[in-house]
Amino acid sequence: MKKEGWLTIDRKILNWEFYKDNVVKSVFLHFLIHAVYEDAEKHWNGYKLKRGQLFIGRKQLSTDLGFTENQIRRAIKHLKSTNSITVKTTNRFSVVTICKYSTYQRKEKQEAPAEPPAIVPAKHHIETIKQYNNNISLQESLVDFLIMRIEKKSPMTDIALKRLLTRLDKLGNSEDEKIEILSNSLIKPWTNIYPLKKEYKNGSMGKNSDQYGGERKEESRKARLARGAAGNNG
Repeated sequence: MKKEGWLTIDRKILNWEFYKDNVVKSVFLHFLIHAVYEDAEKHWNGYKLKRGQLFIGRKQLSTDLGFTENQIRRAIKHLKSTNSITVKTTNRFSVVTICKYSTYQRKEKQEAPAEPPAIVPAKHHIETIKQYNNNISLQESLVDFLIMRIEKKSPMTDIALKRLLTRLDKLGNSEDEKIEILSNSLIKPWTNIYPLKKEYKNGSMGKNSDQYGGERKEESRKARLARGAAGNNG
């Protein structure tokens, strides 16, 4: 039995008269999976399996599939009646031949479906980014931005990348700000970059800015006074 690979099953099986019969359907699929993909090289008890064939025994099928032997016998009878299989029986074993086996297993060499290629910006764009700034985090953010543009079917041209870097220099006063600008566009996602909100630049990035830092100090002072008053009253 071929342990790797796959089967091709046409959706026409949905119209098969035994499709809703779980026993018949399970037995047939079991045969498809366990049939040899190529002619066997060795004999077994004097018999050499050919492509699309397998040895069966009702007791083993009953154990493997969880059906009674009578159910297995009935399923095989139905499969024979629809010319899905033929069965050759000896006093030692039975050989099932799946009719039109090549319909389910193509003969050509089967290879696993190729994974989609990874999205990578053009090499010269990466070189442009490296020449622009040697900060690794900023470089990675720029590469991520280029990848996002490619995924959105809007890849950047050489001129567009140069304009982006020029705009980034105007919008960000530091490398951290530039990374944050790019991160915002990646999260949205936007195909362009935009200025940071004033709250971010003055609050999160700035140190003790007059507007936001002063407000936080005043709030802290009022809180301390309130706690002190409550303690005196107690």
